[in-house]
Amino acid sequence: MQALAPREALSDLCRRFGVETLDLFGSAATDRFDPLHSDVDLLVRFGPHAREHRYAEAFLSFHAALESLLGRPVDLLSEASIENPHLRAAIMAECVPLFP
Repeated sequence: MQALAPREALSDLCRRFGVETLDLFGSAATDRFDPLHSDVDLLVRFGPHAREHRYAEAFLSFHAALESLLGRPVDLLSEASIENPHLRAAIMAECVPLFP
């Protein structure tokens, strides 16, 4: 797994946006990561306050803040948005917890 950003900076960002959990998956969670070409795949679950109030705004702002912090493109998925059980299982099998 690649060191993406200082852990404290990532934790601060998660707290600021009401994130409950943030997990890394895809190439950055494995040895397939290419620092020159790979994006970062992240799975997020927001806490109840963010889910109830301005969810879209929180999601889009968090996405932009992550790209700024990490200095590369981010594919951000909401855990709730993954309806396909096979895709969900594949993602969950390789998740690496980043927050909390």
